[in-house]
Amino acid sequence: MPVDKFGIPFWYPSAKTAGLTGSGSGFFWQQNNDITKEDDYDGSAMVRIGKEHDSSDYKVINSSTGEWQFPFNYSSGTDGLSLSGPTGHHTGGESHGCQGFAYMINVDIAADPPKFRFRKETFHVNYDDDPQFGTWTHPAAPDKVIGHGWFGYGWVRYNKKDGVAPGKDSVILEVWWNNDPEADITKWTMLKRREDKGSGNWGDGGKSCGGAQEDIVGTWSNIQFRFKVDASDFSLHPLKPEPDNGPNINSIGGEDMDFADTAARGYGYRKDMPRDIEMKGLFRFNDTSGKCRIKNLSLREIDPDTDFDVIPEPDPGTGGGTPVPPIDQPPTTSTISGSFKLQRDVNILRANPCAATGNKSYFNWISDESEHNLADATISSNIKRLAEKCKNTNSSLNGKTPAQFDVKLMKVGTPGASPTVNATIRSSSNALKYTSITAVDPTTLTGSLQVRTFDFSTNTYTMQVGDKICVEYEGTSDVNYVRAGVRDIGTTPEADSGNSCLTYFDGSWHDSTSRDLACTIYET
Repeated sequence: MPVDKFGIPFWYPSAKTAGLTGSGSGFFWQQNNDITKEDDYDGSAMVRIGKEHDSSDYKVINSSTGEWQFPFNYSSGTDGLSLSGPTGHHTGGESHGCQGFAYMINVDIAADPPKFRFRKETFHVNYDDDPQFGTWTHPAAPDKVIGHGWFGYGWVRYNKKDGVAPGKDSVILEVWWNNDPEADITKWTMLKRREDKGSGNWGDGGKSCGGAQEDIVGTWSNIQFRFKVDASDFSLHPLKPEPDNGPNINSIGGEDMDFADTAARGYGYRKDMPRDIEMKGLFRFNDTSGKCRIKNLSLREIDPDTDFDVIPEPDPGTGGGTPVPPIDQPPTTSTISGSFKLQRDVNILRANPCAATGNKSYFNWISDESEHNLADATISSNIKRLAEKCKNTNSSLNGKTPAQFDVKLMKVGTPGASPTVNATIRSSSNALKYTSITAVDPTTLTGSLQVRTFDFSTNTYTMQVGDKICVEYEGTSDVNYVRAGVRDIGTTPEADSGNSCLTYFDGSWHDSTSRDLACTIYET
């Protein structure tokens, strides 16, 4: 698999044309050794520090690897490290709402295990947590951040063409993690993928972008990307659009840009601003003393619709000629800009190319229209198993080996920590084929539906017609129990074209003719 100069894999191929250079096969950024105070920021340095700090607070530990030490203000239980972008400058607050718009991923550095959340900033400063997944953990990120050592943290954001409707794109967000890059710098896992289709009231559009709708989808882009903790303590800006004397150094400058203007221009004032990006780096918090180290930062424009093993023909569509690698893919990294290192990547054809790693969804109907009680109790009709059933050979579940199972769950009353909510695979004869290696403690559920993840990474069973992937709870209370989200068949689009369906167990199985389980199922 192609890797960057630090040995970190590329998850997606580079874009064929670099958004900022105007030509080439993609780009790769690495921090330089320049910093500047926020009051003096002119766009020439990669690192911008907050007003409360002096330049002496920042130290270059190793200039060859780009390792830096940064201060941060630690507050127990509240600090998070976030990756975000693309976005514009944030001065001006809501009057520059379309500039301040940003998606981000946040990890709580004090939680054990780390807690993650997707966030949307519809204007600066106004953060809204993702209502679909909420705050979540993942078995591939088991270790508390503070005091552990180096971690790898990655952010992918790209537009999905016609993801909402024809002519209207959605935005895909991914978070990647390496729990021990010192042991294996190539071992990264995509923890979760979120698609923003403009539903679920994610965001506060009343004050952003000229009063656009609350669930606005941010398909545009601007020049800044951030790797930061605790507000302005450190903020990295590795993307500079052109030389200091260029006319568009601040992208949209002082213009108050409303949503209609932003949407008409597609993705920011400058049409060469990258929308599809892959951003990553390594970091560590040794303790709570206010020092963080970070290194190996990179940022690339990607082509999310292409695999590494796809080699274009010289004359596309003709079927003739010998396939050749994309042009202008230099075999070595070279500096092509001055005040910081703006560099081409080394995404060249290798002897053994490979595609991006991480779990990929194949059944994704997580939206819910109603709830279904789950308990071995009268109020729940003694239904202790809810499942999505593989009805026929056309089902998306048929022939698949689940690696992850996401279900929407909530609690009613105050169920105890035991019994837990479990996830299983059961055959057409109800034989138990697999049990998830993780379970959900009912006391951690809230009073509204939120996505919970069950880890199927050790599963080797391949589903067949009649099999079911189940969520199970055997609590016996009519007052304190669990609910799961279900989706009404007939909602457009119909889940899996009716080839899968909700089924429930109250001593025997009963198929629903009008519903599906609100779930997402992944394979490796």
